[in-house]
Amino acid sequence: MSMAIIISMATVSVAAFIVTASRIKGFQWLVKHATIVDIVFTIGGVILFAGTVTGMLIAVLSGLMMALFLTIVKKVQALVPTKTVKEPIDDEHDADGNWIYNQPPYLYPGELK
Repeated sequence: MSMAIIISMATVSVAAFIVTASRIKGFQWLVKHATIVDIVFTIGGVILFAGTVTGMLIAVLSGLMMALFLTIVKKVQALVPTKTVKEPIDDEHDADGNWIYNQPPYLYPGELK
């Protein structure tokens, strides 16, 4: 087989795995667990394509492509600023810090001072 066919088959294998796994677990999960995904994908590819030298070359090359792809995505995501999440406002206190359940709407009419 020519090298172009081997490279294209490895690329299609990586793309198919990324699309399928992203639909199952989510792309962010794949990037977060990149090392585990690389190892499982490479070992799975070796088992799947075992039997011929060309199949093993496709498996190893696709494992390398997967590792490079996920590493590049992790590095790019580190450069993108993320939104900071503000702490939720305590809904049980008003602006002055008084507990809202001691305020008139929550007291019985006989308890008003």
